[in-house]
Amino acid sequence: MGVAVFGVDTYVPLYVTGGHGGGPKAAAAVVTPVLLTWALVNCVTASLLVRWGFRVMTVLGSVLVVVAFGGLVVCSHQGSSHVVLTLVLALAGLGFGPMSMSYLLAAQGAVRWQQRGIVTGTLQFSRTMGGAVGIQLLLMLFQHHMSRGLRGGAVISIHGGVGSLDLSNPANQRLVASSLVWVFAAMLAVAVVGVLVSMMMADQEVEPVTTVQAIEAGVA
Repeated sequence: MGVAVFGVDTYVPLYVTGGHGGGPKAAAAVVTPVLLTWALVNCVTASLLVRWGFRVMTVLGSVLVVVAFGGLVVCSHQGSSHVVLTLVLALAGLGFGPMSMSYLLAAQGAVRWQQRGIVTGTLQFSRTMGGAVGIQLLLMLFQHHMSRGLRGGAVISIHGGVGSLDLSNPANQRLVASSLVWVFAAMLAVAVVGVLVSMMMADQEVEPVTTVQAIEAGVA
């Protein structure tokens, strides 16, 4: 999930600005709905967790992310409009909500109340580190395809220092966009792995908190 969230925040704005020639406002307009739908779906995720359990909600969220990333690959390959891209990414936000809450509560529910702080911190650390490493691997993939395109005779214009691409050049925009298609495809592959991992989760139900547990947690 760290790779998915960090990947959207990092490479979708680059696609909008570098591959489509959009500005910062256009990039923000495409990415912001992800956070909006993420927040909105969390309003009902907790009640659905009680009804359906952790595994069902996690699989549902991860499948939505796969569908959204599959749409992202298609949109980037076809050069779809910002509106279509925004709608596709909004679907990813609907998946991130159930995934994040289910992963967190399932991990907390697997340990005693006195250990939940440790589990919560470890989960957040793992997600951040996984996202950071994943972003660097995706960057290597992007640079690899960019260098192949440049060696292949792409028309480039250098300005503002050595190695700086003129992104107002349509040829350079196409090169950036085509290189990012591979990045989005890698993000899709990671999302598919997320579905498989989610299916391996224990079919654990959400247990109500007893008075004794609440007192123990407060004392701890």
